[in-house]
Amino acid sequence: MKLLLIFLFACTLTPVYAQEKHELPSDGNGLLEYCSVVITLADSRDSITSLSDDRFAEQMQKVYWCSGYLQAVGDDASLTQVNLAVIGAMGITLSGPDKQREAAFNILRGACIPEKVPVIQLARVLVKWLQEHPARLCRATR
Repeated sequence: MKLLLIFLFACTLTPVYAQEKHELPSDGNGLLEYCSVVITLADSRDSITSLSDDRFAEQMQKVYWCSGYLQAVGDDASLTQVNLAVIGAMGITLSGPDKQREAAFNILRGACIPEKVPVIQLARVLVKWLQEHPARLCRATR
């Protein structure tokens, strides 16, 4: 019951908080920060009750953003797999200037996100990978 009340409280604060100006992740550092909150709150639910209302709203915004991001990546990977299957079934080949697209398709063929994986598990995998590859966190500037 207490968890339900916390969830309802978060739902009522989110629209107000979402209107405030805040920086969304634009590179691996931001992604690591936002998705780490998902793990922290999932692993230590008692810490939720100790947060101030403003801090709670801020943390929940990060949880919602990361969850939406991970679900979108999973949907995109599934759609890509369907598109690749259709392209293959139609006998379409990539040649000439489409070689770059073929290379991208080959990378995407290696992406596999099983269906019905809980967001927390996706967040754990992503955070672990980001922590193990710190050189990939910052977006390259030109």
